[in-house]
Amino acid sequence: MEDAKKDVSRFFMGVWRRIARTYRRRAGSVPYRHTPSGIEILLIQSRKHKDRWIVPAGGVEEGETNDVAATRETIEEAGVTGSLGIHLGAFEDAQNRSISAMYALEVKEELSDWEEGRKGRERRWFSFKDALQEIRWKPKQIEIFESFCIALSIPTTPTPETTS
Repeated sequence: MEDAKKDVSRFFMGVWRRIARTYRRRAGSVPYRHTPSGIEILLIQSRKHKDRWIVPAGGVEEGETNDVAATRETIEEAGVTGSLGIHLGAFEDAQNRSISAMYALEVKEELSDWEEGRKGRERRWFSFKDALQEIRWKPKQIEIFESFCIALSIPTTPTPETTS
């Protein structure tokens, strides 16, 4: 299983290198924690749609690696720190000409004061099932969750219907 995960990661990194030359580079994470009732996912409020939730991600700065950018963006947008885990894949957004490298991040600390929090952005913990429902409006984020399930050996649940 571990070799398969490494092969998937190598494949996505090759794709990343080819596409990243013409697309805006982004990186982010799926912040999670273990609780007695199962895995919970931390989502952040969308800037454009205040009633919707997304995973934290943002631009990779010049000279920054994807993993460093994912950690920085998670701290800035979600106000959490933790252990960055496996690379979940690189996901293209052709409409915005961007590609996002996504990672699993096990949360170790929630900050009481963080950059986006000072601007009024909310964060909220969801059960895995509820988080999947909350991100159904972002099909690419559903793909990220599917990779997350594989990476953490979580039994998969039916993919929710997407909305336009």
